[in-house]
Amino acid sequence: MIPTHRPTPPAAGTWAVQRAYRDCAEHYGFLIAPCHPHEPQEKGKVESGVHYVARNFLAGRLPAPIGENNAKVRQWVELIAGTRDHGTTHWPPFVQFQAVEQVTLRPLPITPFEIATWKLAKLHRDCYIQFDKAYYSAPVRLVGQMLWVRGDDRTVRIFADHALVATFPRATQPGQRQTNLDHLPVTKVDALTLTPERCQAEAAQIGPACQQVVQCLLAERPLDRLRIVRKILRLVDTFSSTRVDRACARALRFDTVTFRSIQQILQKGLDADVPARPPAPPLADEHPPRFARTVQQLLTGGA
Repeated sequence: MIPTHRPTPPAAGTWAVQRAYRDCAEHYGFLIAPCHPHEPQEKGKVESGVHYVARNFLAGRLPAPIGENNAKVRQWVELIAGTRDHGTTHWPPFVQFQAVEQVTLRPLPITPFEIATWKLAKLHRDCYIQFDKAYYSAPVRLVGQMLWVRGDDRTVRIFADHALVATFPRATQPGQRQTNLDHLPVTKVDALTLTPERCQAEAAQIGPACQQVVQCLLAERPLDRLRIVRKILRLVDTFSSTRVDRACARALRFDTVTFRSIQQILQKGLDADVPARPPAPPLADEHPPRFARTVQQLLTGGA
């Protein structure tokens, strides 16, 4: 069914240029003159040149190496296509080019144009987007938004609308993460940069008992106690370093070296009372157990 009305063209300035084509235009410095939607007659003059080449140079010609075809098409342009009487201008196209158009051309850029891949990707809660099976971070303020990602052979760039927000070297293998720590929340950065050496250094600043607790937990294998150690060290955000160290000392005294135990000691104020260690048990020959027997007594059945 043929429509009885023509659609209204969009207002000027509402066209959206395909991003890879925009890259090409910016690289070579040419302007894009878009046609109105549903107005095919506006681009007829442009497409007629394609038809002319296809019907006059390519028609009936067998496939050949590109170098051979380039030499043939140059000769065809100089001797036939460029010397004909153009149907609109009534000038030979080659004469028109030499007289008017050639002087307005700019030199080619020093570097060739590199085609890039564009993709619209969502920034997830972990502050990473996925692009070509790898992961790249973006600022936490943009979590939940759809971001444009541009990837070429060497770099990956992330845009919020048209504003560049991140640039990374392109990942070299699937699953690789490219991270800018400034993009992440402070708590996440703290967890990502946590190491046993850093924990031991922080514990030493709190006090000797805290340092001993951290050493005990980190030495426990095969369990990974790094997160528990981090929680103990973060107690200084609520309690003073002195109190945390005393609480660690009490936990060591009662052999309850856990985060929950140290936290309860601080919450109940028990860190103020750190009992001394009991005296060492007496030697066996000074106070023998009541029912102890020697090896000889056990073998002979003696009392």
